[in-house]
Amino acid sequence: MFTPQAGCENESSGSPKDHSEKHREGLTSLLKHQPADVMDITAAVNQQTAASLKNQRLALEMANRLSVLAALNNTSVRHILFIKIQNSQSRCSLIAD
Repeated sequence: MFTPQAGCENESSGSPKDHSEKHREGLTSLLKHQPADVMDITAAVNQQTAASLKNQRLALEMANRLSVLAALNNTSVRHILFIKIQNSQSRCSLIAD
């Protein structure tokens, strides 16, 4: 004798459309809850690592840009250049001595 499972008691009284919708919802929930593929995880980690390295390089480039230094020090690019020239000249005079 067949006994319906929990939640399926009224399934036979519904239309075929209701049955197919419930079936589709069941399959969708199965697909959502399947474990991730190892290759997918590896690819995602590699993408994050590559993006992280790219961002680190960009941060270093930005830190050396005169416009960024001027903005961080709340001064002008000319002033930053002036300071850099003074520092390089003082280093050269120390080396020459």
